[in-house]
Amino acid sequence: MKALLYERNLLKFAYSNVASSVLGSGRALRHGPLQLTEIDFPTPINSQWEVLEVIYCGICGSDLATIDGKSSRYFEELVSFPFVPGHEIVARRQSSPTDRFVIEPVLSCRVRSIDELCDNCKRGDNGSCLNITSGVIAPGIQTGYCADTCGGFGEYVRAHQSQLYRIPNTIDDKSSIMIEPTACAIHAVLQAGITRTDAVAIIGAGTLGLTCLSALRNLVDPRIIIASAKYDTQKQLCRKLGADIVTAPDGLLRAVRRATNSSAIGSTKDPLLTAQHKSTLSKTLTLASSYATDNSSYMANSRNLRLPVGPPRSLVGGCDVVIDCVGTEQSLTNSLSIVRPRGTIVLVGMPSNVTIDLAPLWQREVRLIGSYAYGSEDRSKILNPSFQVPKVSNRLLPELNSQGELRTFDLAIELVRRCSLGELVSCIYPIERYSQAFEHCAQAGIRGSVKIALSPLKQVKERGLSSDKAVGSKQVKERGLSSDKAVGSKQVKERGSASGSAVSSKQVKERGLSSDKAVGSKQVKERGSASGSAVSSKVSKVR
Repeated sequence: MKALLYERNLLKFAYSNVASSVLGSGRALRHGPLQLTEIDFPTPINSQWEVLEVIYCGICGSDLATIDGKSSRYFEELVSFPFVPGHEIVARRQSSPTDRFVIEPVLSCRVRSIDELCDNCKRGDNGSCLNITSGVIAPGIQTGYCADTCGGFGEYVRAHQSQLYRIPNTIDDKSSIMIEPTACAIHAVLQAGITRTDAVAIIGAGTLGLTCLSALRNLVDPRIIIASAKYDTQKQLCRKLGADIVTAPDGLLRAVRRATNSSAIGSTKDPLLTAQHKSTLSKTLTLASSYATDNSSYMANSRNLRLPVGPPRSLVGGCDVVIDCVGTEQSLTNSLSIVRPRGTIVLVGMPSNVTIDLAPLWQREVRLIGSYAYGSEDRSKILNPSFQVPKVSNRLLPELNSQGELRTFDLAIELVRRCSLGELVSCIYPIERYSQAFEHCAQAGIRGSVKIALSPLKQVKERGLSSDKAVGSKQVKERGLSSDKAVGSKQVKERGSASGSAVSSKQVKERGLSSDKAVGSKQVKERGSASGSAVSSKVSKVR
């Protein structure tokens, strides 16, 4: 079968790291560890395993970090090579195509045929399984990081029956792509201990940030939600999904200060950063180097010096909870600057090597918790009475002794349906165009997109078509057309146009126009312009 295979090759990993830093994220695939190839067709591992045909698989930020060579080396002993990536999987049975499933990718004790479940799996916290390197399959934290399971970036995938959740008829295939990332968001929100009177800030407005916002508003509904978003489309989506205040990243501290009636301390200016002091510092280093025993070694070390900047601007008070959906050095620093004393920071975005000042964490007694994957959830933490908790699980094979257990994936299925989160799926590429898909994923924010996915199905391949086809959309028949079609939108027939057309928006007819239409906004007619699409439009297909 055809699949994207990621091999363990340190030279190629190093190439990806350097190339992505120079060329940009998503552009390091040519000589990297990930290649489209033919692999053996998978067979069931035992009677409780199935082989399913992959319909779609979303591209996660962790997938992008892996192909960029930016993922943490910490994971190397927790995965097995070579593996087929992809864990946001929508699949079906070959024998019965109407039997559609999403896969809970965590490879827990039960999946590994370990009879004596670890304490975490006994509680239903599969994401914290203690046996991820044991059992009948190779080491791996999830499907998509294990040599024995295959992953969603291939035509077929192995899955244990306990991993399978039936997709209700009320949710289409495309919307089902959002179930796994929504489960991540729900788990993060519910473990933060948020109350109805809290002020909560969300940093980042990509897939995780937007799904966390939706989970926060619908499951908990706190007093105020402040969202930080970089791009116009993201800001529109944040408002649509229930944020009370939406601000650019550089305005987050000011917005939190006003919303929480806090005082600001510190300054953004520091004398050592002025041109005069930089020049003085440079002369001082040069003079000092003349006294060094090993001049070349000294100068090499001096280039790595960090300037002793002043204290960052921060708040005396701040938000009760900050949800960091980015996981970078800058986002963690921002989180520490806006959380109140004894507040909570939830780290949802996957971090790697970062260098930050943890003095605020210590002095203010801040609680920093990581949030990974999903499992079971505490019903008492769902505080919004309007949210309907599922009464019956969609899980194909329930856990043993699971009476009354509330699975994160069941909540995610309900939230995707309730909030129409399938509209966040911006583009689906055939697997042969994986390099364009990853590049699009890396540029999703600036291109007005959110979730990018791959599909290995043959029916998404149109001869001569340069189009990211959506399920149910009509074929684009104009030769040479580069159009990202929205579900149900009219065909864009102008030769050579590249337009992300929104449902009910008028056709963009200007030749050479690259526009992502916003609902209700006027058409952008300037050649070469790029505008973001709002949530209430159906899937904007940006190539």
